Amino acid sequence: MIKKIFLCILLSAPFLYSQQLNDMRAVHMGGNWGANVNGTQNQPPEYINFLNKINANWVGISIAIHIDDSMDSTVERKYSNVTIPTFTDEVLVRTIDKLRQKGFNVYLTLAFETSDAEHAVHPVKRWQLGDPNMHNEDPNVSAEYWPWALNHPDHSNFVKSFWNSYTEVAVHFARIADSIGVTLFSLGTETERLFRTRSGGYWPNDYKNEISAMVDSVRKVYSGNLTYDMAYNALTEGGFYGPGSDHLWEDLNLDAVGISAYFKLTDTMPADVMSVIALEQKWDDIFNNYILPLQNNNPGLPIIFLEFGYVNSVESPFMANYNEFNQIVQQDNNQNGVEDGEETQANIYEAFFNTNEEYNRIVKGAFLWGNEMASDDEWENVWMKMRHFGIRERKAEEVVKAYYSVLSKIDDTEKELPENLFLYQNFPNPFNPVTKIKFKIAEPGRVILTVFDLLGRNKEILADKYYQPGVHEILFDAAGLPSGMYLYKITVNNLTEVRKMMVLK
Repeated sequence: MIKKIFLCILLSAPFLYSQQLNDMRAVHMGGNWGANVNGTQNQPPEYINFLNKINANWVGISIAIHIDDSMDSTVERKYSNVTIPTFTDEVLVRTIDKLRQKGFNVYLTLAFETSDAEHAVHPVKRWQLGDPNMHNEDPNVSAEYWPWALNHPDHSNFVKSFWNSYTEVAVHFARIADSIGVTLFSLGTETERLFRTRSGGYWPNDYKNEISAMVDSVRKVYSGNLTYDMAYNALTEGGFYGPGSDHLWEDLNLDAVGISAYFKLTDTMPADVMSVIALEQKWDDIFNNYILPLQNNNPGLPIIFLEFGYVNSVESPFMANYNEFNQIVQQDNNQNGVEDGEETQANIYEAFFNTNEEYNRIVKGAFLWGNEMASDDEWENVWMKMRHFGIRERKAEEVVKAYYSVLSKIDDTEKELPENLFLYQNFPNPFNPVTKIKFKIAEPGRVILTVFDLLGRNKEILADKYYQPGVHEILFDAAGLPSGMYLYKITVNNLTEVRKMMVLK
């Protein structure tokens, strides 16, 4: 009987979390670079105004992690003396807290930033990590200094050290994410040769055991939605990347399917602005060939474009970042009063949104890349003068605002529906030894609130009595329990909800 109860609890938890990942009106502010260096320190109110203006409700943040070169097996947080430093805990918490106070959900992802390592004596790029054959492909990579190769004398020790240190960094930020209410956390970004759970395709090996151990460690400190941000070409080049990418989310039991969605929208370099209709045809092919099969392979999991964007350049349908950071030279070849690159960017977004609606919003959200935390002056004087992913003050902003406005109205309608039961995340979490558990009921009834360990064993009954409608709060003292993950479950009027909490002593 206990096993059955435990199984039901485990199966219900990811479903509970996934309900929060729907109709996401998202932007991505990027990492600790550019405008964000000052923005995260000064918190410009204009940025919040921009988010509200387009009806956004999610913000993505990238956390830089580092290695020194191809022989370095220690994944580190580096706060200085690198091109893109890691956010300090203080700045990260303050930034997230500010966004959460303003009503935004937050998505965090870890990302290897290798701009310095690429110029080391023994260079390495982010996308090369984990590839046992790279020394045969890149003339800049020497077999002697490539311990990812299966026959390298240090391979086993190197791989073990790399994943152990990577896991330590992931747990560090996952614990912060959980303590401050981050709803979605990604273990990594665009490292497909590393995040492979099955052998096949171009590679004879995989890292399923190492990644699974990382997931288990993170789950112990983080109770929100867990995912990984896979580059789109792992879908479009499936034969090369093999089954390790196809089955990644299934093998790791993740809560959401994440894609960096910079899909190629044309096979040739455009000379003029592509129309919305032409772009819709390309998006329809992408949805049919890649997104629908992705959903079929991962039933019940939300699909999210964790990075999505195209530069305001006529050529960006061919290459999403084409001409990025180049100064804008105004052109309006079709003479409609809109700069051609800006029109192209807007058309791509409109075509994507239209196509996603036709497929019943199969993509639950797209984090619009390049919208950094800048003041109005900085945005106007720097970013508006160059080709860039950002949509702020461009025609694409109008498209996004219109679409997000529709989603916002849908969301508001759903919020107006009566809620018979809501179980809040305990606070603080993790905690030692006391935390607060809050719940809301719409009708009077007998409330049973219990705490279980991960084996399904009942540890404490916090409530077993009749409550009137409203919000109620109960203090839970875990002084008699050891450190670890616990589940708390509420039952009232034949309704049940379950959440996780962490005792950390």
